[in-house]
Amino acid sequence: AFLRAVHLEAVHQVERWGVEHDAGKRPEDWITLVTYLLGKASKAHFDGDRAKLLHHVITLAAVAANWHAAATGADNPMRPGVGPLAVSQ
Repeated sequence: AFLRAVHLEAVHQVERWGVEHDAGKRPEDWITLVTYLLGKASKAHFDGDRAKLLHHVITLAAVAANWHAAATGADNPMRPGVGPLAVSQ
């Protein structure tokens, strides 16, 4: 169940944050994202919110999978911290 959840979350992250106009992020951007998510997981732990803690663990693992794909050149569509293109009306 863990690996399936990580895979689904990794795909979701790419769909949510992937933007073609951005040149990509540096390793420190990935580290900042991981640190942010660790803080969220820590808060959930200390708040006693097991469901949120488990969610953040899955999210962290998915980010690590996407980071690995970007770092190895296997795939590079995820751009953490950069929102989707604005749609003009």
